[in-house]
Amino acid sequence: IIWAAKVVDTSVNGAEPGQVMAAHGEDLVVKTGQSSALRILELQPESKRRMHVRDFLNGSHLTAGESFG
Repeated sequence: IIWAAKVVDTSVNGAEPGQVMAAHGEDLVVKTGQSSALRILELQPESKRRMHVRDFLNGSHLTAGESFG
C-alpha cells in the first residue's frame, strides 16, 4: 500500500513504466507513464507495518533499474 507519494516529471528519462529510477536514502522513484514518475514517501509492504521510505530502503535490496511486477 502506498500511503504518501508525489508525482514528478521525468520527460528526459528512458525508463519503462514500473521500473525503479532511484532507490537510495529517502528517494524511491518509480516510473509510471510517458513523462511522469511517483516519488514514494510512505508505504506498507504486505504483512508489514506502515513505514517511511527510508526505513523500507534500509531493509530491502531494491536498486535502480529493477521493476515492479
